[in-house]
Amino acid sequence: MTYTPTGDSEEFESENLEAIHQKNLEEMAALEQTPTVEDASMTDEDPETDSKTFQDRRDARKGDASKSEGLFEVDNPEGTLMGPDASTKFARDLYETTSAPAQGVVDTITDTFNFATGAIRKPFNIPEVPKAGKYESDVATALRSISGLVIPSMGFKSMLVKGATKLQAAKFGPQWLQRLGNKKSFQWFSKFGADVGTSTAVDYVAEQNQNDDNLVATLKDFWPRTYQFIPDVWATGDSDTADIKRSKNVNEGAVFGTLGHIVEGLAFLTKAGRSVKRSAYIASDVGNQKRLDELTKDEFTDITFSDNPIEDSIMRNTARREKELDNLGTYLKVTNPDSKEPLLGVHDVFTLRNLV
Repeated sequence: MTYTPTGDSEEFESENLEAIHQKNLEEMAALEQTPTVEDASMTDEDPETDSKTFQDRRDARKGDASKSEGLFEVDNPEGTLMGPDASTKFARDLYETTSAPAQGVVDTITDTFNFATGAIRKPFNIPEVPKAGKYESDVATALRSISGLVIPSMGFKSMLVKGATKLQAAKFGPQWLQRLGNKKSFQWFSKFGADVGTSTAVDYVAEQNQNDDNLVATLKDFWPRTYQFIPDVWATGDSDTADIKRSKNVNEGAVFGTLGHIVEGLAFLTKAGRSVKRSAYIASDVGNQKRLDELTKDEFTDITFSDNPIEDSIMRNTARREKELDNLGTYLKVTNPDSKEPLLGVHDVFTLRNLV
């Protein structure tokens, strides 16, 4: 017997399908709102033990944006107008920014003293000389760190160069060393060595290089896909000890110092090559040659005073000197017409000392 659905059964089946479809939609919406096991595990992780992601490191380096809020609000009613204990955040940030370069130099001097006296202080348990506290402003902190490395290095290098120059002028040392010091190439290499040596010494004693990351590590943190080729033996990491971080920072400073001098030398050679090219162009062009003759020749250049080359040169220079002496006399007479003293270049009453 074949069953033939009636109109009531078709209506019942349609209502049943709509109810099932609506139930499926509700279940799918509930699944989307329910966190997955992976998401739950990520939210349950301890932020203290979780490894830093790229976003975390970038946000940490940028700092909290809320720090810029309320710069002019009085948050320390008992504070001073200016200084580290100022009453407003703006005044404290201004003080830190202006004092950061000097404070960076003081920090490096303190680190140098602590490093030099470490072997003496250790048997007697003498603590290190303390340094000023950390700055509140991220900009001032960065300026303080950079100044603590750059300014002492430049000052130390300047002292070495000035000392070597004085010794060279005093003709200190053997003759071969004096002749070597007069060569431009040796002077350039000496300045290069002084620059790299002083920067390396400052990088080694600075305590910040035992804690902070170097440049290549910062590049890997901010752009990991672009600079992932940099090996870990160059870039500092969270697992590196203080000595390893200092070693990597010192090596990086020496490399960049060397590259800087190479770029400086290439720029000097390029500039010199362009100068030679411009000079050759001026000398080869007829129009420029006329202009060059106007600048380098005078009325005595083409006059032959004597057949003897030495005598001709002496007499030509004497004629030029007499002309300049006459010009000087005319100037003195115009600027001081009431002078009662003999004027050089006007009167003949002067001794040979006046000609010197």
